Amino acid sequence: MRVKRFTPGVLVVAALAMGIGSSAMAQSRAATPEAAAKAYFAAEAAFDVPALERVLAPGFVEISPRGEVDERAAVISFYAPDKKVAYPPIEFGAFNTRMSGNIAFLTTSMALTAGGRERHMTVGLTVQKGIGGWVLVSAQYTPIPPPPAPPAPLAPPAPPAPVKR
Repeated sequence: MRVKRFTPGVLVVAALAMGIGSSAMAQSRAATPEAAAKAYFAAEAAFDVPALERVLAPGFVEISPRGEVDERAAVISFYAPDKKVAYPPIEFGAFNTRMSGNIAFLTTSMALTAGGRERHMTVGLTVQKGIGGWVLVSAQYTPIPPPPAPPAPLAPPAPPAPVKR
């Protein structure tokens, strides 16, 4: 078996190429926790797998509105371009951000209309600062139940019974 030897010039070029690739990846990550969250929501809406791969940490986990727990690979496969469907417009509330070192905990509200019904959810996100920017570690979607239906109107009172004398 013949062993290939690399010249120092080849090794330098390879190292530079890897550095450039890493730098490009790092620069494509979010600069703030909120930017990471917005990139995540935009990537889901666009079924943009490369963007999801950039913004989701390797150990990412998502808890769906139905309570299903999905690992990173399952989330990414759900948004594969061949599975793309019409995505309803979604309105997001302001982010409430709490910091703890290189971890951020974000909450926001979201509202969408699907199937003729308006739905509201609270979204909790855990975002971590790593090399090159912020990535999502977890997301949890909690549905907010609709307000209860108004009570049925009361039946009119019965007329008074005739008085016997």
